[in-house]
Amino acid sequence: MNQNIKPLRLLVPLVLFVLVILGVIKYLIPYLTSVLGSFVYAVVGGIGFVWLILFVVFRWLMKAAPKSAADILAKGGVEAQANILAIYDTGMKIKDMYSVLRVQVAVQSPDRPQFQTEINGLFSQKNPPQVGSRVTVVYLPHNIKTIAIKGE
Repeated sequence: MNQNIKPLRLLVPLVLFVLVILGVIKYLIPYLTSVLGSFVYAVVGGIGFVWLILFVVFRWLMKAAPKSAADILAKGGVEAQANILAIYDTGMKIKDMYSVLRVQVAVQSPDRPQFQTEINGLFSQKNPPQVGSRVTVVYLPHNIKTIAIKGE
């Protein structure tokens, strides 16, 4: 998908919501406030506030979502070898088949000094990564926190 279209997908619902709220304020609020007082302002404001919080949380979750190796490679990622130093179970599981793990790795890349970072990802419980094993990773050179294990 074109990267320029993604922000529009998030902006359109926000603009539509604001237009609906403005329409409610312009036409219904003057009539209803004479009948119900400030209760209507509280309800409309509360609904708008809850929607805004949900929108912000959703955006944050989408940014926090783990990137796939293919996504990172498409954005100019670099392949390298890494040793798994430690594995931490987050306690999250999906259908008792996958676990969300935090994997600490030491990355050896031919074009930069060795560095350590963590990978948050979804791993099969049948074949989980093992401490001490060597894996191929893909990372962004300008942001080593954006990293994924290739083939997972």
